[in-house]
Amino acid sequence: MNFMNKLSMNIKLFNFQGTPIYISIWFLLLFLIIEPILVIGLFISVLVHELAHALIAKQKGYRVDKIIINILYGGTYYNQDIHNKDNILITLAGPIGNFILVLLFFILYVLTNNEYMFTIFGLNLILYIFNILPIYPMDGGQVLRSYLKMRNRETYKKISGLVSLIMSIIILIISIIYSQNLIIVLSIYFILISLHDLKVFKI
Repeated sequence: MNFMNKLSMNIKLFNFQGTPIYISIWFLLLFLIIEPILVIGLFISVLVHELAHALIAKQKGYRVDKIIINILYGGTYYNQDIHNKDNILITLAGPIGNFILVLLFFILYVLTNNEYMFTIFGLNLILYIFNILPIYPMDGGQVLRSYLKMRNRETYKKISGLVSLIMSIIILIISIIYSQNLIIVLSIYFILISLHDLKVFKI
């Protein structure tokens, strides 16, 4: 096992319709810095998001090799290239999963007046909104890219990159105004990807 494999070491949790679900050891470090119930809420939110991707992929006849829950993201890994039209449906399933959790935890909050229910409601609302933005590689950006690729294979990446760049700059400005440090970092990351797609530089 090489050094990079050690850094990405995962623990298997269970199988979902034959697909193994893993959690990164780095995700578990969140228990040291965040309240356990919030970490569990984050885990549920990301897991439902990825399971929604996997469920639709399986319904479309694709095999899903694995799902990994990492410290900053989740990943659903497929065994083959997916048709653009199918990819749009599969990709949209993730945010829809979070939106269902938004409704569920809002109802639970109304019924229980529990602050944790409200926090998880807010978390899923943020995940839903952020993921539907047309910024690559977020779900909204992937949907836009698949749609553009069906229309024009020559320019889809440049158009997607331009849209991502504009949206990322807007979010960066808003984040700076409201001092949202994590979103500032993410916005810069998205800007770099967008500039790469526009062939401003190579990475």
